[in-house]
Amino acid sequence: MINTTDSITRLENLIAENIPVTQHLHFHIHIDENFLPVLEVPLEPNVNHLGTAFGGSLSMLCTIGGWCCMYLLLENFNLKADILIQKSKMIFLTPVENDFFVTCELPNQSKLDMFARTFRRFGKSRIPITCFVQENKQSKTAARFQGVYAAITSDT
Repeated sequence: MINTTDSITRLENLIAENIPVTQHLHFHIHIDENFLPVLEVPLEPNVNHLGTAFGGSLSMLCTIGGWCCMYLLLENFNLKADILIQKSKMIFLTPVENDFFVTCELPNQSKLDMFARTFRRFGKSRIPITCFVQENKQSKTAARFQGVYAAITSDT
């Protein structure tokens, strides 16, 4: 069984050390009941000139959320890899006026299993990950991010 507290600590340290600009976003990572990352984000350090969340912050936070999702997926399959984003698309639907959350969604289990088999066979694989920005669990989706993440055998 994977220890979620250890996973969160590793994730937060990896991100802070390797992507220093993220420290200005002041987010915290949680792991939900499906072992998917949830980023909890305060509005204040991510605000734009209109008093709503800056689109660049939303995009960066979703990119990081997807990266975290891939990290946890690899950990769940006991795979070691470098994680890269291959492509992404962000759609902004409504302004974000309060603190917010970034949640993630993976494809179904058969596609996850295919991802792992492909990685084990070829040393690389990719998978689509969708992230959602919401002010709370009951609010409408304010932004949707779709990214394709690649896992490539690590040289280290």
